[in-house]
Amino acid sequence: CGVSKQLLVSFQSIIHTNYKPLSKSAAGIEARDISGGLESSCVQVVELPKGVTSLDDIKPALLSSLLSQTIFGSTGKFGMYGAPTDIKIKKIFQQSSSSDETSNASGMTIYQSSFTTLTPAMRESDRKAYISASVAGNGLFLLVTTTTSVRFSKQEGVLRKIADSFSAISAPKSNLNLRKSS
Repeated sequence: CGVSKQLLVSFQSIIHTNYKPLSKSAAGIEARDISGGLESSCVQVVELPKGVTSLDDIKPALLSSLLSQTIFGSTGKFGMYGAPTDIKIKKIFQQSSSSDETSNASGMTIYQSSFTTLTPAMRESDRKAYISASVAGNGLFLLVTTTTSVRFSKQEGVLRKIADSFSAISAPKSNLNLRKSS
């Protein structure tokens, strides 16, 4: 990913005591249920095309492409054993970006998604997710909170609370020297 902006990201981690703390993984930043791995939250990042500077600039076809790159494609978060199928996405909430020039807030949109993915045992798993999206710099930052479709109605309140808590803003400019990542 070509996103090279310093960023502040915050979200409420999954609240239950049987969850691992946040960890950095190949998929980004992740929190997962250690009792069975059915619920998880992760932050994904995708570089935005030139000229796209806000959530309002992201039309449905572009959104589909960006989500395929990061979440639903064969190389995405849920594509390890094959690209997910039966993907449905609908916008359920949009917060406008702040008009205050001193604010870094870029606004947020929450989508609800359902899809079918393959497990390591090559079984189909129907899942539902909230996807919180925020633009900062040249990146689209996505918080994905998900569980199985069967468990979704029981966990929906907790997952939505996490989705609502997401925020991504550009970090304040600093004169500190940054270390190059390897």
